[in-house]
Amino acid sequence: MFRKLLTKTIAVTVALAMAGFGLVGNPRTTQAQFNPEINYQGKLFDPVSGGPVADGDYDIVFRLYTASTGGSAIWTESRSGGND
Repeated sequence: MFRKLLTKTIAVTVALAMAGFGLVGNPRTTQAQFNPEINYQGKLFDPVSGGPVADGDYDIVFRLYTASTGGSAIWTESRSGGND
C-alpha cells in the first residue's frame, strides 16, 4: 500500500515538474536566429616588448584566407578599435 502511494506520488511530482519546465504539453518551439557575423575578442600586444599596448585607438585589419599558409585573402575588413 505504501509502495503504491509512493510510486504515484513520484509519478505525479515528475509529471508536474516536466509540465512546469515545458517538457510536456507545450507545442511551441524556439529557434535561434542565424548570425552571419564573426564575433572576435582579443588582446593587443606590443610585438617588441611582448606587453600590452597603451590605451588608445588602433587600426586593425581582419582577413580570411583560402589556406593556412600561402593562400589568397577571400575577405578583408578594417576597423578602428579602442584598447581601454
